[in-house]
Amino acid sequence: LSHLLAVNINNGAGPFLNVTERTVFHIGRGESESNNERPFRENQIAINDMEKDKVLKELNFHVSGTHADLIYDNEAFYLKATLYGCRPDGSKTAVIREGANGSEEYELRDSESRFRLRDGDLIELGGTVMLLFECKE
Repeated sequence: LSHLLAVNINNGAGPFLNVTERTVFHIGRGESESNNERPFRENQIAINDMEKDKVLKELNFHVSGTHADLIYDNEAFYLKATLYGCRPDGSKTAVIREGANGSEEYELRDSESRFRLRDGDLIELGGTVMLLFECKE
């Protein structure tokens, strides 16, 4: 289980993402992605691609190197899958949210839509990796 420890809109201290410096944070396997099919991309939220544990390495492998983006826009955070982070061409990206009737899953099925995140949402990448989204103002 990977953790996006926290997202803080006020400052960039510690494990927080600093929205005064950037408003789009790339999520993917490895610190960067570059191959003949895709342009270079640096992942600010990187899933470990050098994992020593074989089981964890296999689970992390289901996350694309260019899986999704976390976007800060108009004082809200949104999750947007890339072409490689949504089906049928890529692997799964979803948000799991606790509600009054239990957990609900919202799968991002295209690379155009954005899903507004709430504090406590779980971001599922590739069906195997979970990130906890925390937003503290």
